[in-house]
Amino acid sequence: MDTVKKFQIDKDVVAFIFSISQWGNRRVADKGQIESGADKSMLHLTKHLIDSKEYKAIGTFLYDTKSWVVARSVPSFFRDGCYLFRLNTVQMVEEYLKTRQQGLRDVVEAFLNIYPNQIEEARTRLAGQFSDTDYPTIEELRNMFYWSYQWVAFNVPDGLPESVKQAEMSKMQNMWDEAALSITSALREGFSSLISHAIDKLKPDPDGKVKIFRDTLVTNILEFLETFNLRNVTSDIELQQLVEKARLVIAGVEKAQDLRDNEGLREVVRGQFSEIAAQLDTMVVKRPKRKLDI
Repeated sequence: MDTVKKFQIDKDVVAFIFSISQWGNRRVADKGQIESGADKSMLHLTKHLIDSKEYKAIGTFLYDTKSWVVARSVPSFFRDGCYLFRLNTVQMVEEYLKTRQQGLRDVVEAFLNIYPNQIEEARTRLAGQFSDTDYPTIEELRNMFYWSYQWVAFNVPDGLPESVKQAEMSKMQNMWDEAALSITSALREGFSSLISHAIDKLKPDPDGKVKIFRDTLVTNILEFLETFNLRNVTSDIELQQLVEKARLVIAGVEKAQDLRDNEGLREVVRGQFSEIAAQLDTMVVKRPKRKLDI
């Protein structure tokens, strides 16, 4: 079977640079304030500036927003924070991020409302480690929580000398070819990992008892299947066929509890997943530079 080197990124794919930012709640602690016989140069200590569930809620909101983006795209593999989307999903992404903006403002304001009290609490709890200079004003803090993004195209600039232009075009083609290899490999490996994990968990223990498994055994597979068409930016037909088989297998499973309660269903799903896993094993792949978050 040919390797994934035959794959190229489809023409209807656009790059998306996305990043999140938030105020950092840690600072280097003052080792001079620590009463210890230890060599201070051997200590690397940090301090939390505040203990705040409201602050943590902002981090969770930002993380969930980024997770939504990641789940519907693939990393470009040639630049951190750069993801690839199909053009027909651009409007969906724009609308999602627009609707999330008000939610971000809400959790930030909830934090700002309690922030002065939490500073005073930290003044007591940190004692000699407290420093007013560690804490921004409310207005400064309000502007420290956000995400930024842009849709970009990577092209060779016009006006270059022909020899330079040809060299840069070759570099760019190599970049996209390597990205296609990494993306295809990562999707295959990610799907294989999910299926193999399910097979292992659905196989009874040596004593015949049902293994304990979480609801994510099903939900992670369902999410992969639901977002695969968006993320299959190299038109991997072989993997597409196996994904369709998995859709049929999992169609009769609404939740993990169905598998816990029904031994016959467990055996059917395990057997059919084993067939899919065997086919995945025949797909020769080169491990990507970093794993794809599935």
